[in-house]
Amino acid sequence: RERNRVLETARKAVEKAQELFSGLEKRARQAVGLARKIGQRMEREREAERQRQELARQVEIRRQQDIRVAEEARKAAELESQKQHQQVLKRSRSRTLSRGRSRDPSDDLGPGF
Repeated sequence: RERNRVLETARKAVEKAQELFSGLEKRARQAVGLARKIGQRMEREREAERQRQELARQVEIRRQQDIRVAEEARKAAELESQKQHQQVLKRSRSRTLSRGRSRDPSDDLGPGF
């Protein structure tokens, strides 16, 4: 009789231990699933950050290219302006020389005469 009581107590203890273990096992599976979800979210966030940085890098490259193009256009416009100015000066000189000789030869003597 005492033996049966001890066996029954042991059986109940084993059942309780199995229930506890089953609960722990369930919680462990939940924890693993949660850890997996967290890991996936972190990976998505890392990928989004990588894409954001790549986009920012491309934007900066385009900005630098735009600056270079604008600078080259400015230089080209400046050169063109200088060329036009030189042409105007040449025309002006040639007109002055041809007009000056035909109208007043004393202009060719220079200042002080």
